[in-house]
Amino acid sequence: MGGSLVTRLLQVQAPKVLIATVLLLLWQQNLSFSEEGRIDFFELFSGDAQATQYWSEQGFRCCKMDVRYGECMDFDHSGCFLLSLHTILNEVPDGANLLAPVCGSWSAVSRGSTWRTFVNPMGQQAFHAVSSGNRMVSRCVLLILVILARNLVFYLEQPAQSLLPRHKRVEWLMNRVSYVHFVMFWMMHFDKNSPKRSLVLSNDASISILDMGILTKAQRESADQIETTRKYVDSQGYSRYQGNALLKSTQSYTRSFAKRLLEAYRLGRSRQRYDLRAREKVDTTKSDRELFEALPCGDIWYESQCHVAFEYLYSSKHLRIPPGWDETMQSFRQTLLKEVKKIDADPEESVCI
Repeated sequence: MGGSLVTRLLQVQAPKVLIATVLLLLWQQNLSFSEEGRIDFFELFSGDAQATQYWSEQGFRCCKMDVRYGECMDFDHSGCFLLSLHTILNEVPDGANLLAPVCGSWSAVSRGSTWRTFVNPMGQQAFHAVSSGNRMVSRCVLLILVILARNLVFYLEQPAQSLLPRHKRVEWLMNRVSYVHFVMFWMMHFDKNSPKRSLVLSNDASISILDMGILTKAQRESADQIETTRKYVDSQGYSRYQGNALLKSTQSYTRSFAKRLLEAYRLGRSRQRYDLRAREKVDTTKSDRELFEALPCGDIWYESQCHVAFEYLYSSKHLRIPPGWDETMQSFRQTLLKEVKKIDADPEESVCI
């Protein structure tokens, strides 16, 4: 995929608010960007960072982010979203990205408290945990659009029963933008002490090697399993299950999984990839500014709060807008603020509800 970054973002159908945010990020004088790339592997929501540790030992230059490292790495905050964008913009060609959004509100266990169903995957958005989960996934899709525009690789991991693939932005990505391959597998095949059926979505078909086959009864019984739930009977006599303190430990990856993922990545690099279902037609005779001005404001992805990140960068003292772009950005900002006020007044105006 050739051309400027703006052209490539247009080809992957990136919303105008994301393109504007990426440009403002590139125009920050206190940030550095490398054309050759400085990062080979980026792990977002890394937790114990077993994958980062293993890939680093194999000679890859890695970056990890997780809220447990500090509040500045809380992906629910715009600062971490921008930091993630900065990381992706500094990756080498064919760099790898492992994203594992918090699955708490997407899992089968939480269906009763989130009101998420297969028919209504977005859940009750008046609940903070639900709106936060939706926002994180929308932001992940925005990151994936930049990943696709830069011809990088993404791996999006979730428990097999997660409703995350039913998120409206994820479905749009899979059905309208990119060929997304998926594979289900048992984490116990990778030395995990619980079976944990898992799912990975990727633009690289080589993830199929993560599937090591069925998990036999003998394998289940031979492993030193941990109990992650407790069974109890409620006041009406129904059997219920509740996660215990050990459930969170199943979120961590093992070195065996990291090794197999690296094998898939190396296999994928040896093959030709065809990521996009269809590239948007872009007039390459026009400049980036002319292309940007001609693009309608459209859907601002309100639920992702990308407009908040845009405003944060626009008000930065380190911003240096190139000559000729001042009026363009001012005009877009005014249009964006009008759209935000319209949805603030009537949330039903939001496309993703």
